Amino acid sequence: MPAIWSGAYVGVGAGGSWLHSQAADSFGNSSNHSGHGRLLNASVGYNWQSGNAIYGVEGEVSRGFTSHQYSESVFARAGIVQGNVLLFARLGAHIGQGRVTWTNLGTGSTVTDQRTVVGPAVGVGAEWAVSSALALRTDLTGSWSQNTSTAPNGTNQLEVKGATAVLSGSLIYKFH
Repeated sequence: MPAIWSGAYVGVGAGGSWLHSQAADSFGNSSNHSGHGRLLNASVGYNWQSGNAIYGVEGEVSRGFTSHQYSESVFARAGIVQGNVLLFARLGAHIGQGRVTWTNLGTGSTVTDQRTVVGPAVGVGAEWAVSSALALRTDLTGSWSQNTSTAPNGTNQLEVKGATAVLSGSLIYKFH
């Protein structure tokens, strides 16, 4: 019996993330930062199936354990069914946290500027229907963001550009 992909679904998963950011200030100084960490995610979505084609929408929430930050993503997704396997691509927006900590070199005091940052996100993945209600998924998603922060005394501005890649695996429950 072929898998049925139409309908609502929820999922939980875990994976890893890799981040690279570049920062440049008003005085021409720049730096690079790279890091990685583990994360948990939860997703909810809805698919429409027409023959072997799948179209859908999906929302995802992630929590990183290294950075202790939360992020949210919203995607449109499309895919092709090959037997009990769904190959898909997704395109959407990523919403996360941008954080810059300013240090007063005279007093040693710090001020943290934390903002919500929004950027594009794209991904590819595959799902394997284990049963009519359960599927296993793996996906790779990339997202980009940009954040500008001004020093508390107004003398400097820092622009931070970041790129993140997330590789995760999930268990998906499909409602019928």
